Amino acid sequence: MDGEADELEGWSFLSELGCQKSVETRQPYLASHDIGNGLANLDVANCNLAERLEVAGYAVFDNAAGDAWARGVREEISALVAEGALTPSMNKLASRRDSLTGAVTDGHTLPKTGVYELDVCVNGEVRGPSVLRRCHHIQQLWEHGGPCVAQALSTACPKLRLTAIDTIKLQYSDGSGGCFPMHYDTSSAHSRREVTAILYLNPAWAPGDGGELRLYPFPLDSVDVEPRMDRLAVFNSTEMLHRVMPASAPRMCLCIWFARDEGSPSISLPCRLPRAVANSAGAPQLQFLLQPDNRRLLSKMLYVDAWAQSFKDAFGTGPEVAEALALHQADANTAADNISPELLSLVRECLPIPVPAELANPIINAPALDPVRREHSAVSTAPVDSPELEMDVMGGTLGGVYSERFLRVVKPLYDLHMGVETMAPLLYSLIRFTKPNMVMEVGAGYTTPFMLQALKDNFDEMAELRKLHARGRCTIEGMPWCVEEAVTGPAPFPVLQCVDNLAHENTTAHLVIEAAEKLCTLDHLDLYFKDAYSFLKERRGAQVDLAFLDFGQGDKVGVFVEELWPHVRPGGLVLVHSTLTNSLTRAWLESMRQVANDMTGILGPFATLSLREPHKMFQNSFSIFQKRSGFNEPILTKFP
Repeated sequence: MDGEADELEGWSFLSELGCQKSVETRQPYLASHDIGNGLANLDVANCNLAERLEVAGYAVFDNAAGDAWARGVREEISALVAEGALTPSMNKLASRRDSLTGAVTDGHTLPKTGVYELDVCVNGEVRGPSVLRRCHHIQQLWEHGGPCVAQALSTACPKLRLTAIDTIKLQYSDGSGGCFPMHYDTSSAHSRREVTAILYLNPAWAPGDGGELRLYPFPLDSVDVEPRMDRLAVFNSTEMLHRVMPASAPRMCLCIWFARDEGSPSISLPCRLPRAVANSAGAPQLQFLLQPDNRRLLSKMLYVDAWAQSFKDAFGTGPEVAEALALHQADANTAADNISPELLSLVRECLPIPVPAELANPIINAPALDPVRREHSAVSTAPVDSPELEMDVMGGTLGGVYSERFLRVVKPLYDLHMGVETMAPLLYSLIRFTKPNMVMEVGAGYTTPFMLQALKDNFDEMAELRKLHARGRCTIEGMPWCVEEAVTGPAPFPVLQCVDNLAHENTTAHLVIEAAEKLCTLDHLDLYFKDAYSFLKERRGAQVDLAFLDFGQGDKVGVFVEELWPHVRPGGLVLVHSTLTNSLTRAWLESMRQVANDMTGILGPFATLSLREPHKMFQNSFSIFQKRSGFNEPILTKFP
């Protein structure tokens, strides 16, 4: 974050200010009914936000909130600064490592020179109601603007899955050289914060004043964001390494953190390579660097000198800083010692990658879409009362695989050794039929774009059905066509978590991103180039509705299924490819058949069915397992 500091212990300063003005009666900069929508006017629908975040890891908006609203917030923060309501920004420096567990422990707590902060809301809760009551613009952001911005960002970049504001922090630097060291705002294990948004409030800022936000969107090159008036910087809270440069003039900003949907896994941004390098020979290895653990480890090594300088800039060169830097240097050395020579050579030769010019320039904010268009702009522009569209929706032919273009795009991913030429369309139909929201695939390739297309088609179909239902047209002969819960309430965004370690000599996993990009399904994909077993141990988030396992482990597949099973939702499906006609997997399958109805077994009761392609020698079958424990289908009607 633009200055991660300790959370304040309380709001005792309100009774200690001793200021002449009453905190309850001070007039706001604008009357409350004149405030306007502020950041709720942010238009993110037509700025290619998803690509900016997925490739560069950040986006910058100018004219983000409107001049009047931004000046109103600045006036409110200025009054609080004058009253002494903001307190010095503090940092805890990690300086020790437990000799037994290896865990880093907090060492010394140091202030940043001339930097002051105030937490207004933390973890979704208001810290000081009286401050919100007097700061009408910030109150409007908390109560109305925040949810609108969260929805707009999630619509433009569905990977985000944001719900509302988690934290609001006010920040002021007095221009005496204060700055922030390199850091990540948080980690997915400790917070639901997903997106950091910083609104700058400095109308007189000029080059040379300092205070720029420096982002390190590894493996891309660093970029400086000037803290100009009404400029908004947006980036991933858990994976964007950043710092603030020393400020020689006063600097003010409003820091906002948005929370992800509870139960949704944290995302990693940037998550794909720029087009210029996506098809290069080293692309699979470079894509490997985008994994969160790899990014953090390699960043310490790549930026070791810049990291050290940022700490000296922020805290000086005292013994406390020396301890912290010694630990940092040790971590960087460990990273260098454990990286393979080939990967180390790639990192030093190819990184950093330049940020594409078309993604680096700020977005000039335009008037927002009207609510109806904003809500549906990512789904369809066809009129809802179009008879042709209604026929497609109700008839089940609103699907991307019903096109020659889809087949042309996925053709390069096909390899005869994989044997999934009929499995891929079967998976498409199964996903379209069962409407899962969280899907897992182990073994990326030809099947992946079919599964992604099914998720996108499901999302588009349900959006259209919601519109028909809202207009009373989702019926057949006067009877409701859809289950009420399916077409009302929050619309879930379906996601495919795809895992591949690139070990198969005939893999086409590296082509998946290119195909998904061409088919506009990339927003539905979370791709992990790593071992499936380690991924499963680290996995957090929503339970899996459907999993497809195609990783050729023979008799070892049973171990993985046992590890996977607790992650599967009751009623969820697990499909295992190539189970019937090879002896190793067949032995496991027979053991599964014997315990399918065992209520006391490790997996509990499950249903299973296996099917074979009789004309093929290998890669010719699959088995499907449904988790029955705690699950029973509802009865909805008397007749079929």
